[in-house]
Amino acid sequence: MMRRLPNNRRTAFTLVEATVGMGVMAVLMAGMGSAVLLAGKALPSSDTRLAATTAAAEAVDEIAGELLYADWVWSATTTGIQFDVTRGGVSQTIYYSWSGVPGDPLMRKSDAGVFGTFIEHVHEFTLSYDVFVPGATAAVQQESAEAVLSSFEAVSAQADYAMTDKAWIAQHIKPALAADAVSWKVTRVLVKARIHGGDGGITAVQLRTPNASSLPSTSVLEEVLMPEVGLSDVYLWQEFAFSTVSGLTPSESLCLTLALNTKDAHLCDVQYDSAAGSGLSTTSNADAGWASAAGALSHFVYGTVTTEVPAQAGVPQLRSVGIRLRVGDDASARVDATARLLNEPEMP
Repeated sequence: MMRRLPNNRRTAFTLVEATVGMGVMAVLMAGMGSAVLLAGKALPSSDTRLAATTAAAEAVDEIAGELLYADWVWSATTTGIQFDVTRGGVSQTIYYSWSGVPGDPLMRKSDAGVFGTFIEHVHEFTLSYDVFVPGATAAVQQESAEAVLSSFEAVSAQADYAMTDKAWIAQHIKPALAADAVSWKVTRVLVKARIHGGDGGITAVQLRTPNASSLPSTSVLEEVLMPEVGLSDVYLWQEFAFSTVSGLTPSESLCLTLALNTKDAHLCDVQYDSAAGSGLSTTSNADAGWASAAGALSHFVYGTVTTEVPAQAGVPQLRSVGIRLRVGDDASARVDATARLLNEPEMP
């Protein structure tokens, strides 16, 4: 009969082995739990800086994308902008606005719709603008060609004024200028005169400043001489060039004055109208006796007028918009970007 050999295989853990094994498993489970906890904390949540920065960056990217094709800007402030975008031949008005109160949402609406929340918990939203003004020009002054500034010719009641050493005559001159005139000057003067008696007298054809009554003052701006020897025995237009009476403002006036230069019994005769016209003055006592008279002197006063083309400011155009956005109260989550505007739209 054969003997069964003893079986040496173990069918269970000893108490010592089980106790040790349970201790090892506890250590492993604690380690794994710590690893899971750390991994969970590493995942982003809605309250982290990363989440806030990501949300702000996505919002800024969308705003910049809409601004890229803007073709008109209606309003532009530090916390809001309203602009038109044309896409596919369809124009759309878009408006972004923030109240400026930390924590309030950034709002958006399009066309005639109502404002809706674009992004919540905004603590900072600032827009800045790169604007340029093309076509701006400075004010430019232009002098006109020579033209008649004042004229009158006696027709209805022609009369003769006999010039003597004290009997003089004058005409008040005030051109009617355009609204854009800034100054005027005199280039030529014509009066009608003839010889009277002998030919020894010389008349001074003067441009004077007027007094408060529009009569000649004693201030002579420029004079040209009219020798009687050069006159005819019939009335002819006599022409005199002036060169220094310039820079007169539109409100200023002059007195064309005929006065004594060289004494003679009669200096000459000057033609005037005793009924028609206005602005005439005469004296029988030189500068001590000027008084207004009916009628007007036969005369032509030529000159030039300087006008001013005002400065042109041009229309402002928008090149780019700086966008600063922060979601949440973490200052380090702020996003800064610049949106280029391809159309460089005009703006008010």
